[in-house]
Amino acid sequence: MAHREVENAERLTLTAAVGGDAERKATVTFISEADSKLKETITITQQPREDLPQPLVPEADLLDVVFRNDGTAEDISRSGIPVETLSGMAMMTYYNDAYRRFVSHFHHTPGTTVNEGFYKADYAADQQFINGLADGHSLEVLFKTDVKSDGSAEWKMFSAMSSGGTGFLISKADKGTELTFLPNVSTTGKSNWIWTKSGINPEAGRYYHVVGVWNKQEEKSYIYVDGELKGTMPAPGNFVHPSKTTSYWFGVGVDASPASGQNAWKGDVAIARVYDAPLTAENVEVLWNLVKRQQRPDPIEISDLLFLSGCEVGAGYRYTIYGKGFAAGDKIRFEPVDNAKAEAMIFDASVTAESATIVIPDTFVTDRYRLFLLRGAAEYPLGFTQLTFTDNPLILAKP
Repeated sequence: MAHREVENAERLTLTAAVGGDAERKATVTFISEADSKLKETITITQQPREDLPQPLVPEADLLDVVFRNDGTAEDISRSGIPVETLSGMAMMTYYNDAYRRFVSHFHHTPGTTVNEGFYKADYAADQQFINGLADGHSLEVLFKTDVKSDGSAEWKMFSAMSSGGTGFLISKADKGTELTFLPNVSTTGKSNWIWTKSGINPEAGRYYHVVGVWNKQEEKSYIYVDGELKGTMPAPGNFVHPSKTTSYWFGVGVDASPASGQNAWKGDVAIARVYDAPLTAENVEVLWNLVKRQQRPDPIEISDLLFLSGCEVGAGYRYTIYGKGFAAGDKIRFEPVDNAKAEAMIFDASVTAESATIVIPDTFVTDRYRLFLLRGAAEYPLGFTQLTFTDNPLILAKP
């Protein structure tokens, strides 16, 4: 604050310098001279100036996946690629307050092959999309992983690679266990993976913004992490598409293959986009500034997760979530999905080495619920469950 002026006993005027192109905040604390314990703190927000020229945001014209409250996703780009939701217990969506959007969360064993619990954006019928990849392209992803890779397998959060193609991965130990952009190009007709490495093995619980660029004209590939150029590789030649058209799809939460999802992911994906144009460093900076947030990693690791869905519960029913990693003091939040007017419920959990159990109250209602584990100020998305409340529930055994 540059200046203050007391006009009378009831008004205090604070002035500040003219704002810029970013939001600014200041905290002001008022303390009583008579009693220092009497204080009030307020936060003042100064919005960006609207008269300043705004940077042009690149358009993700080939693919722009948006996740929905009900667990589905769609492509809002001009391509309108169909996005298939292969539902499963290892996948859910939830609203992320920091990024002000629904994000997808995956709970697969990292690196495995799966038949459900991912999104499939199929571009096989879109020749413009195919041509767009071939003449140079860019990929953008915003993600976090629940665990740090040990290098035992490749993990892929956003990818379309199957004997050709393009995408991101965390590589195996023999390639350095690092976040990598991996387009396939060739000057001889032979498949040639361009390992564009970042030097970063992502830490658990932290979001990363990554852009991969294959510039056919410059004959180079680039990887940017959080707005900074982290790797460049020579990449002359023509783009090599996957060997089978049944692999012409981008997987979110997995990599593509003709019959299943490969190299499955454990963690969040908030943004998954494909651009026809090779983005410049200035373009990447604009995209990074849109998502730049203060990072507060607070990872929770739950493995072997399993719980019932599509079953009946009643008052006093003990509902158990199985898994390893629960701790004393954990709570479980049930968020209604289909009934928008219903309120979320938080339950104390009875915890063992392999489970967390809550008791269903008589106020419980039939709905599909989004489950979260709460531990202090941290929370961890567990998944969706459909529960029917009845006076005489069928008691089921451990699944």
